[in-house]
Amino acid sequence: MAVLWSFAYGSNLSPATLVGRRELRPEATRAARLDGYQLTFDIPVGPGERGVANLAPDPGGCTHGAAYLLSAEDCDRLDRTEGVHLGLYYRMPIPEEAP
Repeated sequence: MAVLWSFAYGSNLSPATLVGRRELRPEATRAARLDGYQLTFDIPVGPGERGVANLAPDPGGCTHGAAYLLSAEDCDRLDRTEGVHLGLYYRMPIPEEAP
């Protein structure tokens, strides 16, 4: 089975969101840092929404989060629940760095 590391930030750091609402069960979890990006709240929100987190390129930026090891099926589910099909987010490969 194919597995991928997924960088998580914002509400996906909460087990209530990741496991409860999205029904994802990472095979492994570790602290992670993504250099070159900053956390922003620039996604238009709908009725009843609060701030929606996003990442924006920033050469001097750094965003802390978690890395989840997910099955390919779970990555696809995550994409659907995050609105990749609506163009709100996209999947992007990033270099893996040793801890």
